[in-house]
Amino acid sequence: MGALLNWVTPSYARVLRQQFVQAAVEAGCSPDDLLPAGYVRVEVGTDAADAMSKQIGFYPRLPFYREHWEAMGNPAGDEVAVISSHGEGLQEQLAAWDALDVIVARIVPMTPHNVVRTVEALLRPA
Repeated sequence: MGALLNWVTPSYARVLRQQFVQAAVEAGCSPDDLLPAGYVRVEVGTDAADAMSKQIGFYPRLPFYREHWEAMGNPAGDEVAVISSHGEGLQEQLAAWDALDVIVARIVPMTPHNVVRTVEALLRPA
């Protein structure tokens, strides 16, 4: 069994994982068979905070995402995404989503250069 979460804070991912565990037990399934995964937005660059702000500004305007954002307590950008000006600390920041068995780093940059730079930063040893 799996779930693919989107736009979640690390703490909300932990809440959802507990709900998944409870639902699995109630359904007679083993919680060990759960495979929660999630998209975590990653932005690298001197304009990373601005780029992420544009992404985050769009989603809560949509009814479903607005309700989702409210359920999480209307988190700030750095609570639902990984933002780094020079690519430092990405692995450590992603580790906060420890409730997810699989993290899909959703790279936000709009330019090919920023995508390459972000991938290189993600692949650096922690």
